[in-house]
Amino acid sequence: MCESSDLESVLDLGSTPPSDNFLTLEQLNKSETYYPLRLVCCKSCGLSQLSYVVDRETLFNPDYPYESGTSKFFRDHFEEMAASVTGKLNLAADDLAIDVGSNVGILTAAFQRNGVRSLGVEPVGRLAEKANMAGAETVHAFFDPDIGQKVRDSHGAASVITATNVFAHIDDLNAFVETIKILLKPTGVFVSESPYLLDLVQNLEYDTIYHEHLSYYSVAPMRSFFDRHGMEIIDVHPVDMHGGSLRTYVAFKGAHEVSESVGRYLANEKEQRLQDPEALKKFGAKAAAHKAELFEFLYELKREGKRIVGIGAPAKGNTFLNYCNIGPEILECLTEKAEAKVGLFAPGTHIPVLGDDFLENEQPDFGLLLSWNLKNEIMNNLSAFSAAGGKFIIPIPNIEII
Repeated sequence: MCESSDLESVLDLGSTPPSDNFLTLEQLNKSETYYPLRLVCCKSCGLSQLSYVVDRETLFNPDYPYESGTSKFFRDHFEEMAASVTGKLNLAADDLAIDVGSNVGILTAAFQRNGVRSLGVEPVGRLAEKANMAGAETVHAFFDPDIGQKVRDSHGAASVITATNVFAHIDDLNAFVETIKILLKPTGVFVSESPYLLDLVQNLEYDTIYHEHLSYYSVAPMRSFFDRHGMEIIDVHPVDMHGGSLRTYVAFKGAHEVSESVGRYLANEKEQRLQDPEALKKFGAKAAAHKAELFEFLYELKREGKRIVGIGAPAKGNTFLNYCNIGPEILECLTEKAEAKVGLFAPGTHIPVLGDDFLENEQPDFGLLLSWNLKNEIMNNLSAFSAAGGKFIIPIPNIEII
């Protein structure tokens, strides 16, 4: 964000394959590329970020499996976001909302239902096609200045540009913001949602760290960054996504009144030492201790003859499994609702991914809930498993059996 190379390591998670690069049976016998996964803090601007950038074509390849519409929690969230943003910015039928990294078009469609013109921009062709087939108009492309100009020429300027769990994925942030400036009206607003560093640290959410997530945002470095681009944060508030995220509103300087929330967040971050590498190293030490505790806990269950599976196969789960050295000798399989992942194998650990019906058919003793941020929805959906005596293990922030 500030071009400084004065970075200090705060947590080393080793080397792992990209967390969404699930493998087919044929790929198990082929080589797998591992990349460093290390969290560093910029001593100049305070941004927490990864030390190594995997190129975007590798991460967001044609087989990229994540689909945002799988969970009801996510679908409800995007409905709320579209309604909230539409109301807050007084959007009307002639306004244009552009969603960057729009996936299968859940938010794009939600804006339509709120009476706003909408367009998605999605780099994965399979997902863009699925969105278009569902009626959510989507451009298949990475978000860069060239595509920004083409969209402006074809659709006009945008009143709002959204990026949910996307802004943290961007390597060339300067080009990304220049694209926003090409597309936005003078009074337009960029709304981003990204996991908040303070939640990550306080709740020990180290599994949220993986190669797609290049940046771990807090308000202070974002404010300095946008200031250099002639923009400013005008509002910020928390949302219950991905273990705790921030919804941040950014506009051209002077176009909108700045909310008192911005100053409040900046003051709290300073008090919490959120841009201090030495303070963040304590988080790194806690993550290492949690890794040892969880491995010992699961290993003891196996010694007692218990059958354990992983429930869910999210990207964050693969950071967890690889860092904590949890493989098929501990987890029989991962069970998953998303059909795109069923029949594949987890990157690095090569644990097979099976359908959720495995739980009912086999009735293992324990399920390690890797999608712990969706625990209420998942446990409700899998009530037959618990009714038959199965127990859920919640790993984050503390090991808990339900």
